[in-house]
Amino acid sequence: MLVSISWSSDDKMLASANYVGKRVRLWNFERNSSLLSPHCFPSAIQSVSWIPDERGLLMVEQFGNLWIVNTKTGQKISCYKKPFNSVKWLSDGRLLGVQSCGDMIFVCNIHSEDKLCLCDNPNGKGFLNKTALSNDGNLLASSKQGYNVEVWNIESQELLYLFENRKDSITDLQFSHDNRYLAVGDIKGNICVWNLTTGKKQHIFSIPSSNWISVCFSYDDQLLACLSGEETYLFDLANGKQRYVVKGHTGYFSNITFSHDGRFLVLGGKDNIIRFWNVQTGKLLKELQGHTNFVLGVAFSPDDKFLATTESNTIRIWDIATGKVIRIIGGHGLVLENADFRGAKDIVPIYKKLIKQRGGMVDV
Repeated sequence: MLVSISWSSDDKMLASANYVGKRVRLWNFERNSSLLSPHCFPSAIQSVSWIPDERGLLMVEQFGNLWIVNTKTGQKISCYKKPFNSVKWLSDGRLLGVQSCGDMIFVCNIHSEDKLCLCDNPNGKGFLNKTALSNDGNLLASSKQGYNVEVWNIESQELLYLFENRKDSITDLQFSHDNRYLAVGDIKGNICVWNLTTGKKQHIFSIPSSNWISVCFSYDDQLLACLSGEETYLFDLANGKQRYVVKGHTGYFSNITFSHDGRFLVLGGKDNIIRFWNVQTGKLLKELQGHTNFVLGVAFSPDDKFLATTESNTIRIWDIATGKVIRIIGGHGLVLENADFRGAKDIVPIYKKLIKQRGGMVDV
């Protein structure tokens, strides 16, 4: 099952992680070839992301262990066999990881093994439910027992804010891209946007709850998308008003993302369809159909020309201008170009057999 995909900044390479198969692959999108033989890891891979200089990939295993693989040689550079609750690469090359032990939280510079201990507020005792690191690596937001949220200055080890959440279990924490705001969603459908300069509530939104709320900032931090069940609510952070509600999917959403230029909101879910919405008007622009199982992940290329989507063991690459599939990567090990095989009767059985042997799927 493919659970994570990540584009390189030049749009030429795509990394993918297979949860069940415990494998990571790297694809050259332009050359239509696999750059690395599949690496098998001790446990399931949850996510894959690029090192800032793009000479390596970071993999996070199911139990929090970290692996770094050289993208040119395919060799495993490092392995950190310590469970981390969350990790983040910083633009200066540092890799920060968050660990918890009892009532203590540790933030580590993983390369240098420097460790800072952040002492939790006595009222926050319990297991570490959610954590988030700001994009500049200066702040840590954490929630214990899923209730109150603490915001720490990592360098000074100072507790900056304690945000109370009325004992409604928190389901998501997200920093804005400019690190000025923190969005907190809870199980009751309450979303609070905190101003990290003043420590006060900037906005409070309430939406119907499906027992799980996810939040996502647009890249310019002007909008906040809040996902609940079969509906997504879009809020304008300049005036605190709801713009519209996105409906149309049947079954829960599994992934939501904004395009980098802020024009599109894309959702994939259990009805196997990817839908494009106009961010300004809320109108449905197009539906991408072709997946035969629910959509696990969606990711825009950095130039917003392509969209990569995943299901089970298959990656589809879509041309956003035409809405057509231009490539299928099947079986997490076979790259197919020009995915429409309807006119090639002789080759269809061969490719179909190969893909099925490797656990993949193709529309024919």
